[in-house]
Amino acid sequence: MYAYSAIGKLNGNWTKHDSIVITGWCRGYDIFNCILFTSDQQHARVKAKRWRQYSNGWPKMYACQFICKITKKNITHISIVKDGAPHNSTLQVLKVTYPTRQQDKLAVCSKMAYGTEKPIKLIEWFEYNLLMEVDKFITLVQPLNRDAFKVLKYYQQKGVLEMGIFPAPLPGEAPTDNLDCKIKDRKECFTNYSYDEMKGRYPLDSFPAPSPQGFHDQQVALYHCIETLQGYDFVANVDFDEFIVHSQFKQFKDYLKNNLMPRYPTAAGFTLNHSYFITDWGVSGDGFLQMSRFVKRLDPRLLNYKNIVIPSRIDDITTHNLEEKQGYRRYVYSGDTEGIHMVGLFWECTWEVCSGNTQGMFILGIHIVFILGIRMMVFYEDTQSRVYLKSHDMVVHHYRTCPTVGYWKDCLNFPKYKDSKMNSIRPEMEARVLRVLKKLGLK
Repeated sequence: MYAYSAIGKLNGNWTKHDSIVITGWCRGYDIFNCILFTSDQQHARVKAKRWRQYSNGWPKMYACQFICKITKKNITHISIVKDGAPHNSTLQVLKVTYPTRQQDKLAVCSKMAYGTEKPIKLIEWFEYNLLMEVDKFITLVQPLNRDAFKVLKYYQQKGVLEMGIFPAPLPGEAPTDNLDCKIKDRKECFTNYSYDEMKGRYPLDSFPAPSPQGFHDQQVALYHCIETLQGYDFVANVDFDEFIVHSQFKQFKDYLKNNLMPRYPTAAGFTLNHSYFITDWGVSGDGFLQMSRFVKRLDPRLLNYKNIVIPSRIDDITTHNLEEKQGYRRYVYSGDTEGIHMVGLFWECTWEVCSGNTQGMFILGIHIVFILGIRMMVFYEDTQSRVYLKSHDMVVHHYRTCPTVGYWKDCLNFPKYKDSKMNSIRPEMEARVLRVLKKLGLK
């Protein structure tokens, strides 16, 4: 096992940490023990329980979590060793972090930053979310161009971003397969290459592409994120090209707390459909922000939906799915399924949604499916773990190129709808972005 982080687990009433969760990459099914180190240099051995294990494809190492019970308050560090091995048989000793309760706060997990992220797009994303009063962000960094890393450092120094660094080489990989970044924290990669130098320099599979190992690397990031943010009321899982948008620009946490929670008091999470703004269609607006340059979209679709979860109410989470704890009712909004491609829904379910602890297509709550050409009609059971927010005027604006998978092959010809609502916040957003660009000396 390669352990990435060790985070104290709060009990149900937020009064103490009663266990430590170790997140990382695993290979095989060995039995492990945790070695607990106290502030007075003592150590103790306890059994490590295999808690979560992500099962998607056949990666070299899979995302996993172990949990170790604790009874003392002064555990400062932890290591994990195979059952029967001496306590000093591992080179990894992790510092334990202890999250605290963050009542009435909302955080965003953007799992990973890597490669050719454009600095201005990152600034636009952060400033929009800060305008919507997001309290905290987490991302884990892989090799990244230096200007984008400069942007992340800026928001880290402001105190709103918690930024972790993925190991290099990644567990299970040789150094030559990891962009020649042979130092532990990869910081050389952040300073040696510009955006243009990163483009086309390295093979795609060096980054977290949709491959079995890539999915597991992302899952490690998500596991780490959700444990770190466990004390928050709400945690959204969206990427840097995804913007949560309410049609009237209501601030997320206020809308969730004051409008939705009274209606769904036992909900474990809220699901947001995607409105795709396809950049391959060409510029349809103006200005220098993507939210004003690209104003043509698809109708909101039940493809690659994302969730806002209540961390204390979920047992497990993946990029597109969640599993609620016992005692929390499930809700569903069937919504308008017109335009959902049959092949696309099945692909998402098979390779992303239906991985982990779930089996088969029924994780989507599908009860009956009538196939009409390449369309389908879907009827939902009342056993969903989340509320679909398409019925509440909140969706994800996803700015991206046409995906290369089969069910998007006619992407350039899909029906297009003008949506210029983001122009209502354009003056404020342009001022915010220009201010940060000037501070950082970026164009």
